[in-house]
Amino acid sequence: MKQYGGEDRRNRIFSRLWRIALDALRNAEEVTIIGYSLPPADSAAWTLLHTGCEHGRAVVVNPSKAVLVNRYSDLLRLPGFMPAMDLGAWLDTKENPEP
Repeated sequence: MKQYGGEDRRNRIFSRLWRIALDALRNAEEVTIIGYSLPPADSAAWTLLHTGCEHGRAVVVNPSKAVLVNRYSDLLRLPGFMPAMDLGAWLDTKENPEP
């Protein structure tokens, strides 16, 4: 939502990039968010994720349970049992999927 290019000149490329990102999220089979703490001040990212990620298609890889519970669970309607994990643990689940 920031204005780039100075006060009298708005650079429209960033608006276009956000729209492309929204379309990509909406069309994705699964969205994986790795390591992003989703700070409350990043309202553009909150809006993008809230409008672009359908229920059940988002996975958040973050070692902090507090980040998962306090920032992502309601926003993305994540299951309450989503485990906090680091990147290595998540990669292990991809190499050795549960039956």
